[in-house]
Amino acid sequence: MSARAEIMQRVRAGLGKENEVARRAAAETAMRNPVRCPQPRLAGDLAGRFASKAQYLASSVERVDTPAHVPAAVACYLAEQALPPQAVVTGDVAGFDWAGAGVDVAMREAVDADSVGISGCFCAIAETGTLMLLSGPQTPGSVSLLPETHVAVVPVSRIVATMEDAFALLRNERGSLPRAVNFISGPSRTGDIEQTIVLGAHGLCRVPDPGGRINMSITFAVRGDYIQLDQLLKATGLCESGGAAHAAIAEGRVKVDAAVDTRKRAKMRPGQTVSFAGETVMLVAG
Repeated sequence: MSARAEIMQRVRAGLGKENEVARRAAAETAMRNPVRCPQPRLAGDLAGRFASKAQYLASSVERVDTPAHVPAAVACYLAEQALPPQAVVTGDVAGFDWAGAGVDVAMREAVDADSVGISGCFCAIAETGTLMLLSGPQTPGSVSLLPETHVAVVPVSRIVATMEDAFALLRNERGSLPRAVNFISGPSRTGDIEQTIVLGAHGLCRVPDPGGRINMSITFAVRGDYIQLDQLLKATGLCESGGAAHAAIAEGRVKVDAAVDTRKRAKMRPGQTVSFAGETVMLVAG
């Protein structure tokens, strides 16, 4: 017996866990027959629940009648967001008629220069508005992680109620886990700097799902009574600098409560909304 084996044997004996073979068999049996913990009962339309939760997390959702309508819906979204009509795609959606919709796609792993990634989805979770993506030769994880905009095609038939249902589906259809399982619940975000929420700091900025489209929304907590309009645009990352914010406001490209406002230092208070470049900022009390 090696020194390591002897040490581990003493540890197991001290813990009262000497029968390693029996314990391993019991653990494998438990994994093959998982017992579910209490979970919410989701009644009604799972697709509606998923869309509502996804929108709450700042994703946009558009429903289309058939898969054939997906390319046109994506092309329309890219045009609205002033994004180039080109994308990197995964193999499970590469067969769509992207060229017919005017979208130039390449089926490959994503690189830093790619601004849009389009993928399928193993399933979606209605309880939390989450996408579940599996990595594989035809579905590289980089397509959903590297580009700032990720478009996920989600068939209604692949929307399940809970996380437990998603893993049950994975066990039934795949048997074992792939190299990576990625869960996406809206764009990435951080509040590290002055507790200001910034989208896209660590990854995705936009997550549209072809299945009512809404604009991206950001919730901004106002410390004190107000924040100036130009400062708000900079703090939320919608403008890179104060000069850029002043120019956008002066050109009438910024709306406050759905009306154009050209006052650079207008006082924005909780309860108001500011719209710019397809994004909407909702102000709340800090």
